[in-house]
Amino acid sequence: MCSNQWLLAFPLLIAPAWTISHSARGGQKPDVNVPNEVRALEGTYTGSWTMYGIDQKGDVVKRMAWTDTMKAVGSEVKGDRAFVSTTDEMKFEGGQIPPYKMQGREGYFLKKDVGLGDYFIESMGQTNRMLKLGETVWSYTTPASAQELAMLGFPSDATVQHVLVKVVTNEQGAETHRITRLTTAKWKDKEGKERALQFVSLQGFHTRQLAIERPTLSAGTDGHHLAIDGRFNRVGHVLRRLRATRSERSQSITPPSGTPGGRS
Repeated sequence: MCSNQWLLAFPLLIAPAWTISHSARGGQKPDVNVPNEVRALEGTYTGSWTMYGIDQKGDVVKRMAWTDTMKAVGSEVKGDRAFVSTTDEMKFEGGQIPPYKMQGREGYFLKKDVGLGDYFIESMGQTNRMLKLGETVWSYTTPASAQELAMLGFPSDATVQHVLVKVVTNEQGAETHRITRLTTAKWKDKEGKERALQFVSLQGFHTRQLAIERPTLSAGTDGHHLAIDGRFNRVGHVLRRLRATRSERSQSITPPSGTPGGRS
């Protein structure tokens, strides 16, 4: 049976996906009370992750790696939060840890007046608030739990603090969330010597393909109206006007006298 200790090391981060247009879910009418920023979080994310810790000598080593597929669905408003529900399926490198599925929630706290508050991530009974540092940059800080210390290779009385940074980019048509966690630790080794270390303890990414609005034909007076993004582009009408203009210009040119088609 898989221990849940390592789960505390993994942040479920889909973050505000402001770059994507939301698609209706199977014809279901969206809840008008759900902010667009929350509905935009829905989708399927795939990722690859590596976690680092220390060995018995205190050197930084790779502890585990995994890939995952996360689905975010069911945007809703409940209490002082607007969020999506997430299901994350993880597959671990090496086969020693069996595949695992974890549930969570992500979204925003709602302000008492109007608008969205802080972004939050909730999993394994823990809630972390993210601070927006820039247009595409988020961060949060949290101490390592007692269970996580063992997974990272530290003794139970160690002091370990995480600072996680996430940057959202558009890479080759995919929304990409690049995540790095910096960990600062202080502990005593087996000889009683005080040690201190700052290192990258987690690094990875989530990607989601950007939604592509596909043109769909709609009925029009000339049969050539093209509906894109809810706006009608009269392609057929424009083409016919161009052809008519060229024809009028051709007819307005009178060949010189004595030439075929001219008056003698």
